Amino acid sequence: MTNQFRSVLAMILVAFILLASNSLANNENKKGNDSVEQPTYSEIQYSALRADDKVDFGLKLTAEDVTATGLTLICEQSGGVFEGELASTSEFSLDMFDGAKWIVCDTVIPEEEIAWDQPLLLIQSEDSVSWDIDWTTIYGELKPGSYRISKWVMDQTSENTYFAYFTVK
Repeated sequence: MTNQFRSVLAMILVAFILLASNSLANNENKKGNDSVEQPTYSEIQYSALRADDKVDFGLKLTAEDVTATGLTLICEQSGGVFEGELASTSEFSLDMFDGAKWIVCDTVIPEEEIAWDQPLLLIQSEDSVSWDIDWTTIYGELKPGSYRISKWVMDQTSENTYFAYFTVK
């Protein structure tokens, strides 16, 4: 093979790899939050959905006492499949529904400066636990709209994201 042919072949191979990785990234984005339809809200409590149907820990998240600065997050465990204990940390994320897709809320401080308390929050089997969440230091006061809060929950071998939907009036 000539050097020129090798160079062309190498360029084609690099272009193919870049195209394939871009296609994979786009497919992952399509699987993400953009395809979520707007949930139906009840007046007081809002239903929870899992991000991944492969792992069901039997959890239901509910947002109560919602204000523009925080809420009480109720986590109920019933059934499901998990190994060992279920746990979460204080970390959470907020998304706003823009009428077509979920958009990650902007933080009022740079993300690298967010200092999460990392105590392990245990979730007992067939029980419920509540967490009071104040997001003002991270997200500020929320504008009226439809939101969801994401909590990551793990057992000894896997992890999943659960959502609670709520409206700020």
